[in-house]
Amino acid sequence: MPLIDRYREIELVASEMLAAGRAGDWQRVGDLGTSIRSLADEIARAGGADALDARQRRERMRILGRLVVVDGELRRLHDPTSAWLDAMFDPARRAGDRPRT
Repeated sequence: MPLIDRYREIELVASEMLAAGRAGDWQRVGDLGTSIRSLADEIARAGGADALDARQRRERMRILGRLVVVDGELRRLHDPTSAWLDAMFDPARRAGDRPRT
């Protein structure tokens, strides 16, 4: 399996994790997390991002961005009180909080 396909597989599994989280199936979320860790280990053993060409590195960055979004959504689903972190790091809100001169 080409290395970039492992990244794509992680993205697919993460989407499944999000669906499981939305359904409240936290056991499945944990099981899928284990699958992601296994895929990530395979990537590391295969050379990681250094083994990708420029186009694949761009796709990897897109995938990593998606994973950050999925992770944030899962965290909000699991612990809704952490929403204040989102507000604290929201660039639009921070821009609005700047003093006007």
